[in-house]
Amino acid sequence: MAPWNLTLPALETYLDVFVPASAFPVIVRQACSVSAAETCYTEPSVVNHLSSQTWLGTLRLLFLCAAVQAAVMVVAFLWDCAAKAAKGQASAVMLVHGQDKYLWYQGAFDVVVLTMNLLVCATFAVRSYATDAYPMRDATRAAMDWIDLVGAGIFLAGYLVNGWNKTPKLAYTVSIGAVLDVLSIVSAVAVAIDPGLWLPFTFLRPITMSMALYRIVAVIDLPEITEQLAVSIVDFFSMVFTFAGIFFMLENLGNLPVQTPAEDRYMNFSLFDSIWFVLVSVSTVGYGDISPKSILGQFTAGVMILIGVIFFGSKTAEISAIYRQAKEGHGRYSNNGRGKRAQHIVVTGDVSHISLRDFAAEYFHKDHAHEAGYGHSICVLGR
Repeated sequence: MAPWNLTLPALETYLDVFVPASAFPVIVRQACSVSAAETCYTEPSVVNHLSSQTWLGTLRLLFLCAAVQAAVMVVAFLWDCAAKAAKGQASAVMLVHGQDKYLWYQGAFDVVVLTMNLLVCATFAVRSYATDAYPMRDATRAAMDWIDLVGAGIFLAGYLVNGWNKTPKLAYTVSIGAVLDVLSIVSAVAVAIDPGLWLPFTFLRPITMSMALYRIVAVIDLPEITEQLAVSIVDFFSMVFTFAGIFFMLENLGNLPVQTPAEDRYMNFSLFDSIWFVLVSVSTVGYGDISPKSILGQFTAGVMILIGVIFFGSKTAEISAIYRQAKEGHGRYSNNGRGKRAQHIVVTGDVSHISLRDFAAEYFHKDHAHEAGYGHSICVLGR
């Protein structure tokens, strides 16, 4: 049930434009018999309600997102053309808007975005376990819809603000973050309106969560090793959850109905199974207890393994280098998390431990407590 008493039959009409309902026959998956247990998958499945109609809804949703993305790109292109034609005052305004300054309210908004990303990931996980045998309660579905819609509104606000501040507009609309925003926003709204659709593409949100975290830690100025560990953990979560969502959808959808017989098109993947498969694959452990069966799932697994090997290798090398530099007294200076604009004192030159001791004793002497600058952090640049 949608979170409002409003029917929008026009949405079904628009979806029919992209992929007509007649393109997919209704082939509902049946339970396996005991004699056929060797050739089909064990029931009951978490997703045993799936049929070719689910492929229909997913393709419709994907094409709807693509149509919105194309429309946004056209608008951005026309905007850029109008700005170039005007040149004078319009160009000056665009130049001012293009300045990249990270203000406090932008940091607060990024914190809200991080929180909403986690919430929409949770709603995706809850939706993934709804079945015909165990349907989601109306109150639960309404709560999931409201969370996704509030998240879509927040993400849309960020999308519009970022698009307004970027020049040229077309370059922003084709960036990774902007495309992921369109996919997640459009799919979340469409699924909330039309209960016949399966799952939104909100499992892609963790990627944008990493982008928000990069901006936050760059301003907070945490110690380099702490910052790198935090970013690596979020990057790892983003990679695992995003690939898990992709595997969950592909393996439960199976191959397209035109590719294989109906009884061979499905694999009983829950979202937890997908997360487990991604974890053991990218960590190169590879138990082999779970593996993709669909063609698209196997292709995605190959891409994921390559990305996982590169990710673990690069992150391990970065963290090891930062830790080694910190032990040697090198690396980036951090003002104890007080921000890059916090005041500090730099001591440089031929600094010995005796001269540094004498300087610190004089600087922190109680007689200077009333003077400006007393108690600032000291950064030593020596050989």
